[in-house]
Amino acid sequence: MIQRLMRLVRGGSRPSARRGSVRRTVTRPDRTAQLRKVVHQPAFLPDVVIGGLFVVLLSFIFFFTEDALLLSPGRVMHETRAVRVEFTVHDEQGTEIIRREKRNETPWVFDLNTSWIEALRQELQSLPEALANAESLEVVSTDIRETFGLDEEKLQSLRTIAAVESDLANWKRDVGRFITQIIERDPILIAERHQEVMTSGPQTLELVEPERESIYVVKNAAISLAAPDFRKRIERIANEHRLNGNHFEIILHRLTFEEQPTHIFNLEATEAKREARAQAVKPRPITYHPGDIIYVAGDRLTGANAMLARQEHDEYIKARTSEQYWERMLGALLTSALAAAILGGYMRFYYPRILRRPWRLGMIAGLLAGSSIGACWLAMTYPAVLWFGVTGPTAFVAMIGVIAYDRRFAFALAVTQAMFVALALSLPMAGFAVGLTAAAVGAWRFHEIRDRRDMIFGALLAGAAAAVALIVTSIVTLPLVDGILVDTFKQSIQAGFGGFLAGVAVLVILPYVERLFDITTGMTLTELRDSRQPILRELQQRAPGTYSHSLNVASLAEAAADAIGADARHTYVGALYHDIGKMNKPDYFVENQSRGQNRHAKLSPAMSLLVIVGHVKDGMEIAREYGLPRSLHHYIEAHHGTTLVEYFYDQARKQADEDNSRDAPTEIEYRYPGPRPRTREVAILMLCDAVESATRAMTDPTPARIQALVTELARRRLLDGQFDESSLTLAEIKVIEEVVAKQLCSMYHGRIAYPEKKKSEKDKADKSDKDTTTAVAQ
Repeated sequence: MIQRLMRLVRGGSRPSARRGSVRRTVTRPDRTAQLRKVVHQPAFLPDVVIGGLFVVLLSFIFFFTEDALLLSPGRVMHETRAVRVEFTVHDEQGTEIIRREKRNETPWVFDLNTSWIEALRQELQSLPEALANAESLEVVSTDIRETFGLDEEKLQSLRTIAAVESDLANWKRDVGRFITQIIERDPILIAERHQEVMTSGPQTLELVEPERESIYVVKNAAISLAAPDFRKRIERIANEHRLNGNHFEIILHRLTFEEQPTHIFNLEATEAKREARAQAVKPRPITYHPGDIIYVAGDRLTGANAMLARQEHDEYIKARTSEQYWERMLGALLTSALAAAILGGYMRFYYPRILRRPWRLGMIAGLLAGSSIGACWLAMTYPAVLWFGVTGPTAFVAMIGVIAYDRRFAFALAVTQAMFVALALSLPMAGFAVGLTAAAVGAWRFHEIRDRRDMIFGALLAGAAAAVALIVTSIVTLPLVDGILVDTFKQSIQAGFGGFLAGVAVLVILPYVERLFDITTGMTLTELRDSRQPILRELQQRAPGTYSHSLNVASLAEAAADAIGADARHTYVGALYHDIGKMNKPDYFVENQSRGQNRHAKLSPAMSLLVIVGHVKDGMEIAREYGLPRSLHHYIEAHHGTTLVEYFYDQARKQADEDNSRDAPTEIEYRYPGPRPRTREVAILMLCDAVESATRAMTDPTPARIQALVTELARRRLLDGQFDESSLTLAEIKVIEEVVAKQLCSMYHGRIAYPEKKKSEKDKADKSDKDTTTAVAQ
């Protein structure tokens, strides 16, 4: 305090002067040099190419989805749409109504039943002459009697006509006129066709006779064979032609004997005439002006309104000038470039390792572009499943992102994807919110994947979240009209199914995702820690001591990794496989040797070194052969780092001293080739591997001795620089020492020897030649 007051008395400006001099001496960073350094990086050019292709592809997506018409008839519209440019279209609906009327007015075509009519005419006109010589009914054939309903009175009436030539001529004339009338004015139809004509047919019928012009009659003139008034109507026609009494009865019986129609309906000719009259109607033009309303928010879209909106959209695109065309293209390009720049800047500051690996950047860009294209194509091609296309791809991107990296990066990808889709399809804020909700839940649940049930449950949660989000946003944004709740529920099912299907798709392609992004998921790690894995089974059979050692090391490493927040599951699996290289020469490693057997006794230290160090190289070859994930390879190659093989180094030095050799071995010759651990997990494995082996060799592993051993080995690895590349801190090393020592004490705690039981004199006499036994309990 006194010194500070003295400085103030001597001159208070000195500290500020010193600070000013410090400021003047600090050099500002050279921005040009930094930029030059970035440009000269090997990954710079590939990253620029990938970014450029990404921007171009997104620009085409934005441009070709301009003002996308996501119209599905029956859906309640959330916006009002008006005409933007004057255009004329054919009134298809009005024209179709007129054409329908013309079709209905077209007379049905009925062809003359020529064969039956000619037979009827011939039989009736020649009947009197055929019966002229029949003196009684018995001489008339049965067929004629049944066909014409003859009796004695009718027979004599016909013979009377045949006896007088003028009466016969009149008979033929009257029969001919009768038949002509039922052909041209009063057609006889079968009952079914007559019903169709009277109920739905046109007002007129077209009667067609070969080599004659068609005759048109009103449909009420047609006579049904099954009509109750059939006899009455035929009698009226017969009376008009002086065919009454017995003559009428003969004609009526003949008509009803076979029930044949005079005319037969011609469906093909009728349809041809109907279509010809319909096509003769010219389309009606209708002109729409700017400002005319196509539909209003809250309206339920009809098919006609949807067609009109598409026609207006096409005309608007055609009316665009070249300047507007290029302005739209430039806007799409700038929007895509801005989105790509934001995403690239985010990766530059938070995930620079992605930019250092162009192939990973390419996969991320392809994932975003492919998902955006899929969402836009699905929504534009099948507007009825719009929400499925919005939520599915967005959730898929987030799930892949969290599996490949972490939640933060997955959410950034999801925001980018949702923004792309919302901008491209001109979706309201609800579209962005629904897609982002499904993606956020997917990123949350897919961060830790232990088994397939976790993935299915995560997919269900993502789908449920998307459905709830759509219901909430729809209630807030859509007009509350009749049926809106039912529509919202149906759309929420689409959104939920999209989120669920995204999770299922990730489950199916998960092995390929792991291979492409060079990652190992928790589900794969869970499968790899199973002792029934082929490589572990072989290790148990060929090197049982090494397998036991690996289990102990894995337990130690897992506890230590969990204590400092490292990946405990990954560390455990890596520790299980770190010594698989010892399978090739298991007898050369102490944990697999029987008492009294030492293969190194007959080898020189240099040869023993080659065998010991070779298990690392052998382990890498076995890992590649069995297809172990690449993330586990570093545990195998770096679990010894570049440490010194002290035992054989000391043996080599002793031999050199005994032989008075000038070529004394150097430390570099007896070190493992490395590399050193680059992750905290592998550094933990290195320490656990060393202390487990050393503790197992101790004759009296007391807690104090174990603690001292762990501390000493950790200190030696630290001073040797083995942890320099692993990002382990001193505080974390201290925690690891404590946890590992505690775990080792529980594994190698002391045993209590129980005192020998006193034996009776009889037992001593019976078993005097045997040693006493002791019971040892842990």
